[in-house]
Amino acid sequence: KDRLSTRNILRRKNMQLESYNCMLCQLTSEETVQHLFLECPFAKSCWNMFNITFSQDSDFREALLEIRAQVHSHFFMILTILMCWAISTARNDLIFKCVQTSVNALKEFFFYRELNLLTARAKSKDASTFDLWIQNLL
Repeated sequence: KDRLSTRNILRRKNMQLESYNCMLCQLTSEETVQHLFLECPFAKSCWNMFNITFSQDSDFREALLEIRAQVHSHFFMILTILMCWAISTARNDLIFKCVQTSVNALKEFFFYRELNLLTARAKSKDASTFDLWIQNLL
């Protein structure tokens, strides 16, 4: 819905930037939502931690279906949201704090910060299933 301020959207809003290319991969690819979360080599490496790959030219809705098919869990949406959040946080840390990240740093952020916070909020009836799912991810 064009709510994430990617460089592509900022360009469309006539904001002047030095570059509209993706900061995470430094390729000459314009930073769009599609590129940031699905096409960027950094994002692909992050998704690959869970053996998730996308078809060439998948849009975001198709990618969601592909994630669901590859994860085989009703927690696939949690994985999707947290991974997008982690990639977005890595991008923002690079832009606003000049902190270069790595896939290993993102993995630590994903598992030991965000997933732990989510585990603490899991409903008691789902807690054991959720814990088992997390152990399988590790």
